[in-house]
Amino acid sequence: MVAKFPPLVSVGWLAARLPAVKVIDASWYLPAMGRDARGEYATQRIPGARFFDLDDTDDTSGLPHMLPSTEHFAQCMSSLGVRTGDHVICYDGKGIFSAPRLWWMLRANGHPEASVLDGGLPAWVAEGQPVDQSPPPPPLEGKPSEFAASLQPGAVWSMAQIQENLQAAPGRRSLVVDARPAARFEGTAAE
Repeated sequence: MVAKFPPLVSVGWLAARLPAVKVIDASWYLPAMGRDARGEYATQRIPGARFFDLDDTDDTSGLPHMLPSTEHFAQCMSSLGVRTGDHVICYDGKGIFSAPRLWWMLRANGHPEASVLDGGLPAWVAEGQPVDQSPPPPPLEGKPSEFAASLQPGAVWSMAQIQENLQAAPGRRSLVVDARPAARFEGTAAE
């Protein structure tokens, strides 16, 4: 899968291409942040943006923020008006916090036409770009066939693959990085 678009785009790049691209607000916040992602989207968003709820993506495991099935993800994207081949720009209300999660989900599901807006909504507003403050549009009645999702080999590792990697000889192991803050990694802070 070769990406035709850069993983990170600037405010100017996006402003020059609206409305030819699909813009998705993928804002999500930790509970301690005291912010309401959906509420903020309803109040102010990049023109034409749709809202992707990261809390509403898991359809099989019962655990939060797991990668959904390809069928569920395809339906989610279709309901946002995203079709196979559309260039999707992901952003969030913090700058760059949760938008990369949607970017990865798109790529993991075989959609290389995805980018993250550098600086997110704060950068968009700081550069004086217009925002939409009207009531948000309702979800579209999309068909799963409008967005083809196919889990890409190597995009996700199973527990067995992680264990196998840990038991591999030094020099043959892949590096595994946990991007959580230290306190969450150590289990001293709430999830």
